Amino acid sequence: MRACRIKKGLSMKQLAALVGITPEGLSNIERRSNNNIKINVLAKISAALREPIESLGYFKYLPETTLHNQLQKAIFLHGHTKIQAANKMHLSVKAIYNFQKGKRCTEKTIQKILKYVKEVNIVYL
Repeated sequence: MRACRIKKGLSMKQLAALVGITPEGLSNIERRSNNNIKINVLAKISAALREPIESLGYFKYLPETTLHNQLQKAIFLHGHTKIQAANKMHLSVKAIYNFQKGKRCTEKTIQKILKYVKEVNIVYL
């Protein structure tokens, strides 16, 4: 992300102002000291830099060992919120929430999640 910002000739203060966050917040994101970054903030950074969200370099470090991890990464790579992801998968937000919390879900739900994850793998990997 830092490399993209520098390549575009933006200071940390300038990009932070464009995104609507503090320079300290942007610094935390660039140093990856904030693991709870929200997708809408990443989307704003992506738009301000005019770079695809996946090119910001944040996602290659996310684990992919479980379907839960893969779903989280796919949501980020698609640039979706959980609501948008649920709509794309034709699932309720509650179904995704239950899956992420390890609660029982139907085989149909798992198949829709697998399809969503595979779409990202085809497009981005």
